[in-house]
Amino acid sequence: MACINDLNSDLLNIILDYVCDDIEVALEKLEMRIKKLRLLILPLSIDTYNIYYNNAYYYIDKYLFDRIDEDIVVINDGMHFQSGFAHLPIYRSRVLKKPTYFEILVETNKSLVITGDFDHNVLYGLIKISSRNLNIYYGIKPNKGVSYYCLDMCP
Repeated sequence: MACINDLNSDLLNIILDYVCDDIEVALEKLEMRIKKLRLLILPLSIDTYNIYYNNAYYYIDKYLFDRIDEDIVVINDGMHFQSGFAHLPIYRSRVLKKPTYFEILVETNKSLVITGDFDHNVLYGLIKISSRNLNIYYGIKPNKGVSYYCLDMCP
């Protein structure tokens, strides 16, 4: 292994240029991630009694950044079946890979916008949907390895 003292200044400059370029690229990627994270958490508000994200309130008895140890899809039917409003849209999230409850809160807020059901904006929990009910009520064929949950929303 060559000693750094044996390298001439031209080779040292070339090596340092490569290292500096790598560091600049890494810093640019880090800055982009920080900007995305800042935009993601900007709507999050936590006060003495409430945690909410834009329109959705969080009242689940779990820490916001606890993880669920499975891949899930969340569904918000916008009181579709309970109230007989068959014309309301149903929100179905993308597959969430071992999500935190914060990610579920973000999806809850998206679902409120899609369903238009801002009256039921408090997230109290998740209700697991069986494969049979998933197909019957929502017309969804379940993916293997993915659990489906309905958002338990209250006024």
